[in-house]
Amino acid sequence: MSTIERVTEALASRYTVSARIAEGGMATVWLARDVKLGRDVALKVLKPELAADLGVARFLREITVTAALQHPRILPLFDSGEVDGIPWYVMPYVAGESLRDRMTREGRLPIAAAVEIAHQIAAAIAHAHARDVVHRDLKPENILLHDGNVYVADFGIALALERADAGRLTETGVQVGTPQYMSPEQAAGEKAIDGRADQWALGAMLYEMLSGEPPHFGDTMQALVMRILVEPPTSLRTLRPGFPHALDDVIMRALQKVAGDRYPSIQAFDAALAVASPDRNTSPSSPPVQAGERVAPPHRLRPVSAAAVAILLAGGGYLAYRGFRDREAVGREATATVIAVIPCEDRTASADLAYVAEGLSENLVNRLTTVSVLRVLPRGTVRAASMQSASSATVAAELGATHLVTCSVSRAGASLRIGAQLVQANPARELWGAALLSSASDVLAVEDSLLRAFISSVPVQVSADERRRLAEGDTRDGEAQRLFLLGRHHWHRMSLPEIQTARGYFEQALARDSTFARAYAGVATIHIAMAFGVGVEEPRIAMARARAALERGLAVHPGDADLLAIRAVVSLWGDRNLEAARRDAAVALTARPDLGVTNQTMQHVLATAGRLDSALVFNAIAQQRDPTYGRLVTDRASYQFFARQFRDAASSAAEAIALDASSVTGFLWRSYAAAMLGDDPRARADLAQVASLSRGSPFVTTERAVILGLLRDRVAARAVIDSLVSATGSPEPALLAAAWGLVGERDRAFEWLDRAAERGSRWLLTIDTDPRFDSLHEDPRYAPFLRRIREGN
Repeated sequence: MSTIERVTEALASRYTVSARIAEGGMATVWLARDVKLGRDVALKVLKPELAADLGVARFLREITVTAALQHPRILPLFDSGEVDGIPWYVMPYVAGESLRDRMTREGRLPIAAAVEIAHQIAAAIAHAHARDVVHRDLKPENILLHDGNVYVADFGIALALERADAGRLTETGVQVGTPQYMSPEQAAGEKAIDGRADQWALGAMLYEMLSGEPPHFGDTMQALVMRILVEPPTSLRTLRPGFPHALDDVIMRALQKVAGDRYPSIQAFDAALAVASPDRNTSPSSPPVQAGERVAPPHRLRPVSAAAVAILLAGGGYLAYRGFRDREAVGREATATVIAVIPCEDRTASADLAYVAEGLSENLVNRLTTVSVLRVLPRGTVRAASMQSASSATVAAELGATHLVTCSVSRAGASLRIGAQLVQANPARELWGAALLSSASDVLAVEDSLLRAFISSVPVQVSADERRRLAEGDTRDGEAQRLFLLGRHHWHRMSLPEIQTARGYFEQALARDSTFARAYAGVATIHIAMAFGVGVEEPRIAMARARAALERGLAVHPGDADLLAIRAVVSLWGDRNLEAARRDAAVALTARPDLGVTNQTMQHVLATAGRLDSALVFNAIAQQRDPTYGRLVTDRASYQFFARQFRDAASSAAEAIALDASSVTGFLWRSYAAAMLGDDPRARADLAQVASLSRGSPFVTTERAVILGLLRDRVAARAVIDSLVSATGSPEPALLAAAWGLVGERDRAFEWLDRAAERGSRWLLTIDTDPRFDSLHEDPRYAPFLRRIREGN
């Protein structure tokens, strides 16, 4: 009796095996029918010669890691076991073709199609890497395609084989991993393999999709391995005349021999691809979701890809992807002086003075960034490295920094003592150090002294114009700066009382200095939050106030990246003008890729265009730039929710709550995610926190009605809806429409959708991807309404 006959007989009560659909080096794949659940599945049976040299029990334990990966682009593990020592496992069946099938049929793929496939693969890999799972055997045979969707199979299988290896696999000639897609470190037999090996494999697959051939050839295994280890791939510009230079550079970096020379993460690789690629016209639709999650409707919004932004970022034919560089940046040889400003140490032991240390290091970064001959590392990158090591030498080596700036703030009687150092990394020596006494209102003068000392101590040539901008900073009024920093401190906390306090400080700062651009930005962002975050201002009025603040700031500082980025949000959410938002967002990102707000804005633009995976990439970059900004974490939770990644959304919301226990948006998104996952107790517990923290905000109360509707508690949801309709406050109309739909009142739902259109509700921009509106999608009035909204944009 053959192996499959034995497996078929043993599993007859659970699966009906019908046909062999594929065969690889490790397993044979069979189409089977799940008898109990009535669904087609892929049954994979390890080859006997491989199974004979495995610790089968350990292999079966190891592959269960796949079951923990729940992402729309990853095929999960359904079941596993063994028959007569032969392991088998079951995954979803995808009725499409493999990437190998498509490449065989078409040869080289169109650039847009290839990059879109890579983008979806990267999203899956990023999810796994965040959970410390490395695929280790990415290849075209493991990439499945169906209706424009991409699915990655066999996560964790290669690692399970290695861990279960009894030591005889290599002796029997069985190769774990596919040679053409094995990274150099895998080909060399290294054991310490991390996510950069998957990045190399994805780069190799993308190279083959675009050129029609893999990056390395070899008549024998030894020849192939040698070329992977030694020879660089032929440039895609050579193989495909007219191929974009920037895209070629990005792919070649992913194929570097040394892992440290590649992108530091798959997210960084994906972000560089998004910006360096020509426009893509494909858009992923929602794949099957995990058990317990609701089925997503197909995406109907006209797709605008992240790569389309590259056209706006182009200057003189050269695509500006500098904004996505991390510490192992593309083109780092362009500047020899790399500055890392270590977060300033607060030794005051006073919550009332915490803003001084926060603001001092932030301002030093912002002002040093104006000097073109310096590369100032993002605050988040530096913060992460400095938290892992107290050694300046270790931090400098980890970051690739040539110089470190350190500072501390402590009390000295009624004054503040600010200590600072400029340290050269190699050879290690202190170039400058001082301890200065100051009051909180005089910190600006201390900043000026520090910057003059730093610039005179670093061997760089600073132009007269840069010296002028460096000296000017954001304001020349020390008290205005103190008020602004206090406002920033409260703004980061994101509760309604804190936001209102922050607005007061920003307005006081502007009363002292009417040219203070960042204070105008602070006022504008608070009005945006009032309109669409905490809901205490009518959206159109709040957005008009935000735009007025921005225009006053831009009149004084034309082209200011911070102000342009925020104006893009006003155009997007207030005017529903995607084109205007894209223009401002692209200009802002090109000018200041180091700012959290410019990356955050691009996140919003891409999400509105239906590109949620790309939006999450920019969210990660923004959070790296501004790690203390809790709103970025709740942004991530919201877009994960829209992407139907409900468990990830719950985790992100919990992270926001950990940052700030009074985060209304954190509790809201965790409650939403819990409702979609069927976790009624968690959803209701978080709703109670929301009710306590929001203090009766009509906006938040509307969201409570939606959550109760998602929990199928129509009685409670209807009671909240009735209280909103009868109250004097202004409920959010689009979300109230969603609530009406969830309690079965579709006529009223569409009445409120019409009101939402009249008032310009932000939530109409993402209505077709937002799970809260799923109950309305099948109504015959929905498609005409959606067309009307699109035409209005």
